[in-house]
Amino acid sequence: MDATVGSSGVSVVGDVYEDACDLGQFFLNPCWYVFVKVEKLLKERSQRHQSSDGTSGSSSDPSSDNSLDDGGTRTRKTKFLSNIQQIFYLTTFYVCWAVIFSRAYPLIHNSQHVSNYHMAVGYVIFASCVASWIGAKTVGPGSITAETIWKYDNYSYDGILYRATNNTCPTLKIRKLARSKYDRFSQTHVPRFDHYCGWLGNTIGEENYRYFLAFAMIHAVLFTYGAIILLHLLWTSAPHSPNTMDKLVASFWSVDIRVAAVALVCFVLACPVLEYTRFHLTLVKRGQTTNEHYKWKEILQQESLPVRSTEEDTECPPTGDPKDTSGAVGTPQGYYNLGLAGNINEVLFPRSLRGEFNKES
Repeated sequence: MDATVGSSGVSVVGDVYEDACDLGQFFLNPCWYVFVKVEKLLKERSQRHQSSDGTSGSSSDPSSDNSLDDGGTRTRKTKFLSNIQQIFYLTTFYVCWAVIFSRAYPLIHNSQHVSNYHMAVGYVIFASCVASWIGAKTVGPGSITAETIWKYDNYSYDGILYRATNNTCPTLKIRKLARSKYDRFSQTHVPRFDHYCGWLGNTIGEENYRYFLAFAMIHAVLFTYGAIILLHLLWTSAPHSPNTMDKLVASFWSVDIRVAAVALVCFVLACPVLEYTRFHLTLVKRGQTTNEHYKWKEILQQESLPVRSTEEDTECPPTGDPKDTSGAVGTPQGYYNLGLAGNINEVLFPRSLRGEFNKES
């Protein structure tokens, strides 16, 4: 999707990460977000230091100022930081569950206020988290090649984000299908490209978005459910005190500090993970990908909507208000919106894997 859209000359280029807001960048790849911010601060500090010494910043090596613009370097750094994210996730995940199984479960077993069936629910959530992470990490997003292009050529061009004319991938030299994008991490052209997930070390696209969505939803349940049950367990297990603050302190320090730490982790992570899951469920409702959401956000920041390209680039062009940001059916942003049931079906049963679409011509 690194192409100029419409005849107005409005350009939509770059990766979805660069197009996202600060919050979106942090959710997409927190390690890379922190790395970029720290590097920027260090660079600004170095420039201020040079200015205070009377040294011109323009005399520095220009290649160092553009280090983040080098695609290969950025790819290697992002993959390295993605590995750190995955190690952090796995370490935190298994340490927290070890504490739950060894320390929290005995408290639940002896508690008169928390039912034992929560232990069975915990085993189910644990198994679901492991299965969802493995599935989202190992299942590929799909790969468009000269041999498989027939399998993924299932979406019409909207004439704004995706155009049929002069539309060739400069890297792989194949026709760029609607909703597809070249992914520098896997070095493949990905159908219905969504984003690259640092927590999974995998690109999310048409054939594995359902696994990614399950991963996000299950972890939203994990943190919310875990925070509620563990905090309730600590509160009811603490010694009775007429002073609320004294009992609150006692519930954390006199019951089990390790269980309290896990409860705090769940509580802190519940809100951002719930918000991130809500964001993706909203995208499903609108029939959009993360990539398309931020591209449209960039376009709508312009003074006017880019002119739709020729009729051969689009079928049944929407007639709604071009500035309508709801992504509803009939608006340019809702070009791929099939309604709630249709959009859910697109996620659960990708077109490339459905018999009525993946017949080679």
